[in-house]
Amino acid sequence: MRTISLALFIAALTIPGPALAGGRYHSPMYGLKSFLRQLAVPQRPVPRRKKAASRPATDQPVSGEKGAAPAVPTRERNTATPETAPEATATRLKGKRAKQKSTATAPVAADKPKEAPPTPVKASSAAVATTSLDAITEGPAKTRPKAVVTALRPADLVEFDRQPKRIREIISAALAMTEMDLYYAYGSNNPRNGGMDCSGTIQYLLKSQGFRDAPRQADLIYAWSKQRGALIPANVHRTDAPELKELRPGDLLFWSGTYKINRSVSHVMLYLGTEKRTNLPVMFGASSGRTYQGESRHGVSVFDFKLPRPKGKARFEGYGPIPGMFTTAEDARSPRS
Repeated sequence: MRTISLALFIAALTIPGPALAGGRYHSPMYGLKSFLRQLAVPQRPVPRRKKAASRPATDQPVSGEKGAAPAVPTRERNTATPETAPEATATRLKGKRAKQKSTATAPVAADKPKEAPPTPVKASSAAVATTSLDAITEGPAKTRPKAVVTALRPADLVEFDRQPKRIREIISAALAMTEMDLYYAYGSNNPRNGGMDCSGTIQYLLKSQGFRDAPRQADLIYAWSKQRGALIPANVHRTDAPELKELRPGDLLFWSGTYKINRSVSHVMLYLGTEKRTNLPVMFGASSGRTYQGESRHGVSVFDFKLPRPKGKARFEGYGPIPGMFTTAEDARSPRS
């Protein structure tokens, strides 16, 4: 470029003025000045420089892409228009504000689940408050009340000392279970669950005393007793009815219709005998609503031995000794009162 400019400069000095100026004679210096003005004109287009500087900005590779030359981003940041810088700054500010909002709202979202528990607590307390003292729940319960049980000692029973050793062992094991503070839990037959239902309680007691073939459900225990010939039917409504004259401590007691279920027998308990202090018959088992001395009990407990009303839905089906307890029916019904 320098060589071409020097050649043109020498030519301007040698060529006469009229050739450069268009007919009039001028001195060599006039030609030199005209030449310099012509050279300076194409070098001052400011708009062209702005367009040339803005083109790399449109073709700028995204940060992190391969093939981006390190010199190009530096030049583009220096020649960036005032509009592009605020946009980048605003993008960074939006990212920071979004992070701040997410961290600020995170504790609020964590606090929301803490407001939900009061609803079931209120529902359960209301359900317990509306339950009458005489209400009996021996099936699936909507609420699980706290265990409210009564425990007795073998010495509190009138007939205990006159019973055979095997009966005394079973009654003693049953009374020991009333001290475990177990609530009524439908579907459970293990005290490790914190509670048991009526048939689960009787099955657990019998199996712990060696009756390995004791069934799980109340209707199956009833059929088990009936097949062994130990069941005594008694559809009665009074504890002093003649049909109960053969009732002995350690006998199984059966009811039907105690709750809505398609089974012939729905409830089972164990007869304990007569309590010394009250001179009233008592029984052992699990229930939610049956009473002891008129007060509702919930769990594995001692209960008053009461029979259904004549017009009620529940029905007393009968009683009998534990199958396999005695060798003959005469031994099972021998006087022990």
